[in-house]
Amino acid sequence: MFGDDVVSQSYRTCIQLLTLYGNIALLTFRANAVMAMRRRKGSVPLFCAIAAAACFSLPQTDFTLLPEPFPQKASALSGRANRAGGGHFIGRSWAKPGSCRRRPSAPPTQLNAWPQLRAVMQRAMHAAPNRTADIRDIRDFSLAVAGFVVSGLGFVVSGLGLAFTYASSDFRMKRLAVKKFMAPYEPAKSPDEVVPRKVVDDIQHRLSSWRQQSDATIVSGRYKSGKTVAVEEALRGVCGVWAFTVEVEDWKPAMYQMLGVKDANMFAEVLRRVRAKLQKKKFAKNLTQYPILLLDIPRDTKGGKEEGMKLVSTTAKDMSSDSRYAATAHVLVAASSAASALAFDAGGRRFDIWVGDMTEKEASELLKMHEHESAATAIIDNCGRRAGDLVDACSMLKRGINLSDIKVDFHNMAEKDVVNFMSLTLDGKQVGQQILIALLQSGGAGIKAVINTTAYEPRKIAKLIRDENAHAIIWHPTEKLYRFASSLHATIAKQKMP
Repeated sequence: MFGDDVVSQSYRTCIQLLTLYGNIALLTFRANAVMAMRRRKGSVPLFCAIAAAACFSLPQTDFTLLPEPFPQKASALSGRANRAGGGHFIGRSWAKPGSCRRRPSAPPTQLNAWPQLRAVMQRAMHAAPNRTADIRDIRDFSLAVAGFVVSGLGFVVSGLGLAFTYASSDFRMKRLAVKKFMAPYEPAKSPDEVVPRKVVDDIQHRLSSWRQQSDATIVSGRYKSGKTVAVEEALRGVCGVWAFTVEVEDWKPAMYQMLGVKDANMFAEVLRRVRAKLQKKKFAKNLTQYPILLLDIPRDTKGGKEEGMKLVSTTAKDMSSDSRYAATAHVLVAASSAASALAFDAGGRRFDIWVGDMTEKEASELLKMHEHESAATAIIDNCGRRAGDLVDACSMLKRGINLSDIKVDFHNMAEKDVVNFMSLTLDGKQVGQQILIALLQSGGAGIKAVINTTAYEPRKIAKLIRDENAHAIIWHPTEKLYRFASSLHATIAKQKMP
């Protein structure tokens, strides 16, 4: 019925449509990639505008869909179809001019993709049941559907290209890192599980009064003194805090990866953006207007504690104290051991906060929270006022262990600490016994690092204490004195020493 030129013209038209839409999709993808690489904030809206204009506002060109004139008859086609030429499409579409002849009696009708598709569908719906399918109907429907399919595919491909480009862009990395920084800090414990302590107020006062080129802050104390809980409670709800646990010697790349930045330069840019946000009126009630980098130093850092602390010291000095560093941040170090705290060396640029034993009131509140208020006095007398010891005692009481047995366990642990400390040697000299004798002679007042003509370097002594598990004494960083770890340790040392 029809010649081969009709079918070939239909195929050529489809190919032209596919090529045209493919080129447009490629151009929009390239334009958006350039915008993303230049870190323009409005790349997404601009891309959507370009894609929409490309898909629905293409220039129209004339071509004839009918190869031969046909007898005119009443048309059941509704819409913007050509009625003068019968039930056939003669009009304009998104393709190059075809070789088929135009009917002189049928002037072109302005047809777009959606009206053309709608008209073809209405023709099919209103066609008689016994009407034979016309190849022109199939061709017109295919052309209309092809336009929509190719437009959709081009838009999807461009959108996927945009997504992949934006996901790997520096702008997105910085934006997400700033978002993580600005999220309010949420501690692991709820407010109902934390006893108000004076040391928490001290930490908050330090954070609120910190200014640029101030020293880094070191929070230290005895094992199980509640350092981590105190720091987290002081930071509750504060915006601009990023917490990281230093677990390896070369910890900076791990921190960058966790935050989602590439390197130190991008991290510095994130700090500057956080600083700019904290200065806005929206965060006027925030505890601080400076970014806070919270570094938690556990007791068992891999790769060497001293080596890891050297990098911590350098980082704290650069960010908090050095005026040449463009990205200022308050470095807050929570050291789990005295050795780690003493290994921090920023050229004397440090501010120490000591977390000691609880006061009588704080210890009573803690025992009340654990439903042991009635036996608070007895527990404190037998177990001391260190936060971790009180929590352990409450757990043992819940398991049915008698208070007298708990006291024996604590006494045995303190005795082990004293015996281990007595055997400490440094450079072949007995240092443990000498320090214990000097402490007993001071009557509990504490001793300095230099005794007569002998200097007991706190950093070396703290390392020995940690390595030998001999926690009988402590070095108080704010008082600059050696002291017994507790009154129980002092009593046992008095009994053991000749």
